[in-house]
Amino acid sequence: DQRMATLRDIKKEIEDAIDVISLTKKDSLLEIGCGTGEFCIEAAKRCKKVIALDVSKNMLDYAKNKAIERGVNNISFINAGFLSYEHQGELLDSVVSSIALHHLPDFWKLMALKNINSMLKDKGKFYLHDVVFSFDTNNFEKAVEDWINHSKDDRMRKNMSKHISEEFSTTNWIMEEIIEHAGFSIKYKDYKSDFFATYLCIKNREV
Repeated sequence: DQRMATLRDIKKEIEDAIDVISLTKKDSLLEIGCGTGEFCIEAAKRCKKVIALDVSKNMLDYAKNKAIERGVNNISFINAGFLSYEHQGELLDSVVSSIALHHLPDFWKLMALKNINSMLKDKGKFYLHDVVFSFDTNNFEKAVEDWINHSKDDRMRKNMSKHISEEFSTTNWIMEEIIEHAGFSIKYKDYKSDFFATYLCIKNREV
């Protein structure tokens, strides 16, 4: 939490996401990859109930303890991820994922988004913020070098280099196709710094 606070404006990111989703007191929300719990705790103050998933049990314990300390008790913490979670009960109003989907190759991104589609009400919302490449691929090496060298944090530069070489971020045009193929229409999209993207997706059909 302390390190991320020096690298990102977490509070503003959360407020921006909640505003884009237009979260209301009647809504139910699922977050996939809740991490330390900052988003799900704040969202739970604005809506009826939240389900928070993470594949790390240690992270879930940390987030759960933080929610207890802050007096938030309408969150269900579940050890699961994009592909392992099986939703039960009423369909959801919104699903949120931030900086997590890139851990899956493109085929499994599609399967994950189809799974998300099945959890949502008709016209339900899926908010995605992740590493997505929108730079000019003709200048790939320069774009990547500039992105990595822009960071003043040594650990972050190492993580960014590892991300490029070992993880599964994709290009913007492929990501848009995956979203639409999974039964969503893209209501809003924002590409920042050629390496990050934000999408608000609306469920338009069952898949």
